[in-house]
Parts: sequence; C-alpha cells; structure tokens
Amino acid sequence: LDSIWWSEEPCPFRQCEENVPETDMFSTSWSPQGYRFYVYVCDRMQKVPAIQGGLRNETFSEWQSLWDEALQKWYFHNQETEESQWELPTQAGCWRAQWSAEWNAHFYWHEPTGHSQWVAPQCLADLGWTTST
Repeated sequence: LDSIWWSEEPCPFRQCEENVPETDMFSTSWSPQGYRFYVYVCDRMQKVPAIQGGLRNETFSEWQSLWDEALQKWYFHNQETEESQWELPTQAGCWRAQWSAEWNAHFYWHEPTGHSQWVAPQCLADLGWTTST
C-alpha cells in the first residue's frame, strides 16, 4: 500500500506485523504459484501516518519481465490480472509512455498529477523503456 498511496489525505492504514515477512505467499484459484497479500488495520487515531503519500511514485509496477528460454526473448506478466504479453507495456503504475509526433520521441506522463517528463520513470525503465524507446 505504501508504494501506491498517492492521495494527499493521510493514510489511516498500518501494515500488520504478522504479515511483514517477504515470504508470505498464498495460493489462489487465479494464481496457483502464490500471490503476496498484505494485511492492514485501519487506525484513524494515529498521530503520524505510517504510510505517506507520494505524488509521483516511480517504482510501483504491476508488470514483471520474464525470460522465455525456448524462444530466447522477454515477455511481460501482469501480476494483478495474471495476463501475459510479448509487447512492451505502455503503462505501469500511474505512468504511461506517450508518443510525441512533434519531437519524434516518447515522453512519460503521470496520470494523477498530469506531470510529464522525457526520462522514463523507474517502473517503465525496469521493463525496458528508455529515452530512445
């Protein structure tokens, strides 16, 4: 939750200590290999929020790059929808790669804030986007 809380409002949620280890994976009908669930408690009485909002989180991505040994090429798996594709995703988190016909290059746009930049945010750079993609 701390990587996707973009609101300016204080976050009332705190992660439960029992669920902190990175090894907690749970098998589901839609993800038999396991899915990482986080458990939170809502505490509106906390004085300082445990989770701070970040206007332009550049690290969160629902995508992961996976190598196909048989075809010797990368493909992309969406961990939220369980869909896979060969094409480089154009959106990760709240960031989107957009084409500028005027500059003949891609730029990167953050949907919630309307901020745009020429340098790929980390979430898209990790997938293979660069300033020349």
